[in-house]
Amino acid sequence: MAGLEQEINRLNRRGKSEWHPSNPYWFWVGGGLLMLFLAIDLSGLLGLLVFLALTALTHLQILLSDYIQHYGLQRLELPGGRLEPVAPYHSWNAPKGFSSYLMLNAPSHSEHHMHPDRHYDQLDTTAKVPTLPYSVPIMAMLAAVPAVWHRVMDKRAMKVMQAAQDRISQMPAREAQPAPQTTPASAPVTEEDEVDALIARVTAESGT
Repeated sequence: MAGLEQEINRLNRRGKSEWHPSNPYWFWVGGGLLMLFLAIDLSGLLGLLVFLALTALTHLQILLSDYIQHYGLQRLELPGGRLEPVAPYHSWNAPKGFSSYLMLNAPSHSEHHMHPDRHYDQLDTTAKVPTLPYSVPIMAMLAAVPAVWHRVMDKRAMKVMQAAQDRISQMPAREAQPAPQTTPASAPVTEEDEVDALIARVTAESGT
């Protein structure tokens, strides 16, 4: 629902209705319904049940992956009142050799967020970012036992967030404020420029 709301807002900003054909939810929901009908047509009720089971398993794996790779990490408020942009310390990495190759460097999660246009084989698996103590498959098994998971991860997450809070508290308020647009009209400062500059400062201070 939150994703649909964002897409509607995006369309409205462009002067388009939420029912406009460019709304990707037409494709996503329509594709899902088409697959349901195909499953029934090809294999009957059993095919439908198997398809639903596979989709449930897929969604659970995605949710578990998100839980593991973002656990305890959040964006903090900057001295200027704005939330900080996404930074390397907002994701857990787990570049553990074989499992990293097996998942196409997906455990290099911070790198993916910082460089979403970078091909998977170009992600830096040696970046100095918050790192899980074990590979993603092992962490997934630990996450299935909450008591063990909290014992392994809570202190690590608190340590990362405390370091992030310390860096932000030492940042002069003027550095966290949006830069005034005083540049010539030929080279306006966009919001993307401000965010990129802020990311560069936070990344430099975090030692990544």
